[in-house]
Amino acid sequence: MGEGETPGQPRQDWSPDYVHKCAVCGSTQDVIPVTEWNRGLCHHCLPRCLEHRVFNEIRRRQMIGPRERVGVAVSGGKDSSSLLAILAVLRRQKPFTLVAIHIDTGIGEYSAWSRAAVEELCRRYAVRLVVENTADYGVSPRTLGPWPACAVCGSIRRALLPRVARRENLEVLATGHALEDMLQTLLKQVLSGRSFCPKPVLPATPYDPKKIKPLYLVPEKLTAAYARMKRLEHVEELCPYFLPETHRFKEVFEHLERLAPMSKVQVLTNLGRLMKPPPVSERLFVCEDCGEASQRELCPLCMIRRLQHGQPVPFLKTQPGDAVGRPFEGTKEEQDPENLGDASE
Repeated sequence: MGEGETPGQPRQDWSPDYVHKCAVCGSTQDVIPVTEWNRGLCHHCLPRCLEHRVFNEIRRRQMIGPRERVGVAVSGGKDSSSLLAILAVLRRQKPFTLVAIHIDTGIGEYSAWSRAAVEELCRRYAVRLVVENTADYGVSPRTLGPWPACAVCGSIRRALLPRVARRENLEVLATGHALEDMLQTLLKQVLSGRSFCPKPVLPATPYDPKKIKPLYLVPEKLTAAYARMKRLEHVEELCPYFLPETHRFKEVFEHLERLAPMSKVQVLTNLGRLMKPPPVSERLFVCEDCGEASQRELCPLCMIRRLQHGQPVPFLKTQPGDAVGRPFEGTKEEQDPENLGDASE
């Protein structure tokens, strides 16, 4: 029986003792146990080790080629800010162009703080910043009928980021999805009866640049630690529209990791081999409002704008109420947040 365990009670932590010692220098001071990587890392060694781990994944999966133009989506949170800093370090060793893209969603002080943090971070690392305002497109990330604000915001970002990348002639679009984000998406796919696994690299299509997720094997606790140790400018406050229940599936994997160390990475990598990659959606329509290639008569962005302004959407069986909030009683399929946009990301 381990130290501190109560007789008759199930063991709470099955992590091996060696994860409490730094795997690089052997220190036992200020060590963060990283069971996902089967090691411990002290505060001194963690930043360098994390950078090397991400560099190796970028090289192994050929995420970034020589002299490619890379856009990185930076929201101002810990994950995307850490990704920008890591790519800025890698840029010294591997020649490529780095451009930061920030989507300003216009959520009062929160968006102002986020934008200020991103601007300061880009100045620090000498990275060109492109800011896109959702207000310019007549949309905002607020609750829309059955779709929570987070689903609407995600759909807006997924629609705008490739547009900005194309306009800026970027060949690669990097996002800060961490290990838990990938696992949560995977579980949602399984529970919805979809057999697609999120992938760290999606090849370029006629519509979008290549999409990469360099942090896909990095636990969120490490991006938080990296941002803190490197003193990266980022926003720690939660978005006022944040709903804890939308991230509840992450708790499943935290519990599993306690019972079976390394299980997070094993689940993602093993199911990734067994499950199919997301399909490339054919865009056979031209959006009636903006002219973008689309899967339906309206692109996701213009559909959201019409719904938020109480305008008709031709392919919905039941039309929405107006912008002040009459309920939208669409079909179950129409109410699925994935149907707000391309779920292949």
